[in-house]
Amino acid sequence: MIYIGCHLSVTDGYLAMGKTMLAFGGNTLAWFTRNPRGGRTKSAEPGDVRALEELARREHFGPLVAHGSYTMNLCSAKEETRAHRPGDGGGNSAHCRCAESADDAADADYGAAAF
Repeated sequence: MIYIGCHLSVTDGYLAMGKTMLAFGGNTLAWFTRNPRGGRTKSAEPGDVRALEELARREHFGPLVAHGSYTMNLCSAKEETRAHRPGDGGGNSAHCRCAESADDAADADYGAAAF
């Protein structure tokens, strides 16, 4: 199966992203876990994330992809860049984990997800 999608804004919530993708005729989507150029993570409502997960399952979406910001640099030669912690104002995180469920994706510490 071929999956077609694009980046969508999480501004209106996770379920809204899924509904938008359905309106576009797509069957997957991607979103940034935080502003692409660094900045704070938008908090996620677990119920909203679960609603997207249910819609994606019902509509046979492919894997949904969340990823960290462009400024994330886990391979930096600088220890201070690699050691950056989520939520302390910068764009890098040495503690990114892969989310495998809606509950994981709603956790602001996750930097990448596919579920």
